[in-house]
Amino acid sequence: GDPYVDNKTQAELACEQVTSERTSVRIVRPGVIYGPGDTGMIPRMLELLEQRRVPMIGDGSAPVGLVHVNDVVEAMLGCVDYDGPHGAFNVVGPDDLTWKGLIAWMVERFGIAVPRGMPVAVAMTLARVMSGLSAVRLAPRPPPLTTNAVRFLTAKRSYPTERWAAEVGIRPRVRVLDGLNSTWDGRSKAA
Repeated sequence: GDPYVDNKTQAELACEQVTSERTSVRIVRPGVIYGPGDTGMIPRMLELLEQRRVPMIGDGSAPVGLVHVNDVVEAMLGCVDYDGPHGAFNVVGPDDLTWKGLIAWMVERFGIAVPRGMPVAVAMTLARVMSGLSAVRLAPRPPPLTTNAVRFLTAKRSYPTERWAAEVGIRPRVRVLDGLNSTWDGRSKAA
């Protein structure tokens, strides 16, 4: 039911359908990519936290699935040279943070206020209401909070990487706090 995930799933299925004895497909499935020049999820989340526009949904104990862009590039290059069977490879960093840990890092690093908390049930109800209001054009389109976003922020999922390490022979190297700190060196709330 999430258009982003649905499109990625369809793309993977299309890639797998073209695999033959002469053509082999390697699918790289990175987690939440961050690094120099990042304009994605982490900068957007920081902006919303600075504006005090987002709460901590649930207890924040779900893992984020962070991976540094350098590790993603290494994985992709490794897959180019890989001559094993076709397939998909999950790519995440050698360690990770929970959402609570990522927000704690942002609070400390950028001097922003700790966000207020919101129970998951309340967030899901609010997301459904926003979706309904958005559908009849009484709220922004797309709605600022969706049920898919609530599930993404609270799901306890893991990304097995053993196959990537064993078959491609590459292991992620950038530890999350080292990567986050080096990516945002010099950036502070005053910057």
